[in-house]
Amino acid sequence: MGKEFVNLVSTIITFRLLKAVSKTNLLDKMSFGDLIDDLGTAWGLTDSFNSEKPQSSDDKWVHTLDCVIDELEKLDLSIPAPKPAPKKRGRKPKPKEDKPKRPKGHPKKILSTP
Repeated sequence: MGKEFVNLVSTIITFRLLKAVSKTNLLDKMSFGDLIDDLGTAWGLTDSFNSEKPQSSDDKWVHTLDCVIDELEKLDLSIPAPKPAPKKRGRKPKPKEDKPKRPKGHPKKILSTP
């Protein structure tokens, strides 16, 4: 009787997980087993996430890979870190200085008289 109850609970949990994951399209990139393995590596410090939802930028994650943090954000298990504003492309222009232009052509040789 006890084994049947455990099987029932594990089946219910598995189908609830599958339903939540199928909404995020994570199963298009990986299998369910790979996703569960990745989520199993997401460790947090003890008593670090009391009642509020954890943030991805917290220092309370222990050796968690960036791809796992992205999966947690897609599953709405973690608040995404604010992304910085995009930078401008290319190199900054050289600052214009108000120097006199050098004369055109080859410079004349100045002969020194002894």
